[in-house]
Amino acid sequence: MVHSSKCVASLVNDGCASTEVHRCFIDWFWVTQTSFFGVDLDLPLWFGLFCFNYSIGGIMMLLTKPKWIEQSRFPYMTFAFLLIFVQGPLSCWADYVHMSNDSIAHSLDKALAVPLMMMEVWKVTLMIWHGMKPMVLVLYSMATTAAIVSLLNSSEAQLLGDRDGFVFWHGMWHIYPLIVSIIISVDYYFFGGDHACANDDSAKAVDEQQESAIPLSSYVMTSRARSKIKSS
Repeated sequence: MVHSSKCVASLVNDGCASTEVHRCFIDWFWVTQTSFFGVDLDLPLWFGLFCFNYSIGGIMMLLTKPKWIEQSRFPYMTFAFLLIFVQGPLSCWADYVHMSNDSIAHSLDKALAVPLMMMEVWKVTLMIWHGMKPMVLVLYSMATTAAIVSLLNSSEAQLLGDRDGFVFWHGMWHIYPLIVSIIISVDYYFFGGDHACANDDSAKAVDEQQESAIPLSSYVMTSRARSKIKSS
């Protein structure tokens, strides 16, 4: 059975242009079984519920919409709705209901998870570009790092057939959207609102000042006109 760690190792050793690497990732994508195929995992209920943290993350995106999305081509709303209505249920279907079964759910989960991860990177890049607060950036980076470590450890545990290790680390991977939602929500509701628009607000303030300022020439002409009226 092809495992993602094998493909990553091939990528590191042979480079992204290698035919073997491409074939490995294609084979991995179409695999409809996991390393726990046929094993009675008896997964805990909380593990299944954690899959819906993606749905919670999407809901919180809708509740804390930043101002920069009005000037951006980033599909913010589409991303949020995919998390709410597709990724959450699909993750539960693949990782909880069919983790030890042969199911197309595993291929579908990978097919959606990869582009959504790319969209998350895109979103965070835009948040930084539009002035993410330093403390929010630090906390977000820590959460992202912890999520990557959890995913790698989860994959290793799955490869070794370590059920308890897999449950713990994959659960920690699924907690990522909940953690970043808390970070963004606290900043949004308790520390001044828009979590990623400091630069936008500054630019808007400058524009408003420029619009409200009266040109010097207009002021001089108005003063002269008033003087002529008084003298006449």
